[in-house]
Amino acid sequence: MELLRVERFMTKMEISLVDRILTIDILIKKQNNIINHMNITIHIMKMVNRLEKVMDHFLKGIQISQQIKEKIYMINWLENWYSSQCDGSWEHFYGIKIETLDNPGWAVEIDLCETELINKPFVEIDRDISDNDWLSCRLQNNKFEGFGDVSKLYEILEIFRKWVESEISK
Repeated sequence: MELLRVERFMTKMEISLVDRILTIDILIKKQNNIINHMNITIHIMKMVNRLEKVMDHFLKGIQISQQIKEKIYMINWLENWYSSQCDGSWEHFYGIKIETLDNPGWAVEIDLCETELINKPFVEIDRDISDNDWLSCRLQNNKFEGFGDVSKLYEILEIFRKWVESEISK
């Protein structure tokens, strides 16, 4: 009888032990799932970070590409304007000069004689923010003159283009 009680007790203990082992196993699996989820989350966060960097690079590329297109457009526009002035005579006496300055900077001189722009009004521009940030555009001696720091060549040409287009459309 005592043996039967011991067997029952042992069986209960074994069942209890098996339950505990199963519970521990379930907890370990849950922890492993949590760790796996954490690892997956970390991996996803790293992928998102990489994707953000790729997108930043891509967007910068688009911005640079747009700037290049604008500058190419400006060159094409200037070529077309120059070509439209050439009549077999004008180009022998007049033209466009783009030079560098020693301070350093750019100088642009565009002859207006015998063009539809002669005697058209132009509001002089004079910005002198610093030694490295300055620009001046004016009409003088029947010429458009633009001067600017090393980063202002495009802006000078853009000022000329906008002025031409606004005067021609009047």
